[in-house]
Amino acid sequence: LLGDKKNLYIGTVSAGYLLHAQEFNYIHYDPKDGLGGSTVYNMCQDKNGFIWFATENGLSRYDGTRFKNFTVADGLPDNEVLMVYADSHERIWISTFNK
Repeated sequence: LLGDKKNLYIGTVSAGYLLHAQEFNYIHYDPKDGLGGSTVYNMCQDKNGFIWFATENGLSRYDGTRFKNFTVADGLPDNEVLMVYADSHERIWISTFNK
């Protein structure tokens, strides 16, 4: 996912990464940094610049500094979120594993 400011966000089975364009350094994010889970299935960026991560433990929103995580306790139908999509009306759509 190519974000604003020429940042490249990559999700892997073991975590999420931020790569800076024209540089070879990266930042590795995992649950110790606040990411909702260690498995990132999908991600997208919304119109406000938030990066959304679909993980095995819920949905994570990254604002460039910190993560906010959403789970069934926040109203998700299931914690295992497989897909996330931000539409042109600033809505976030998800697809979960079980529901």
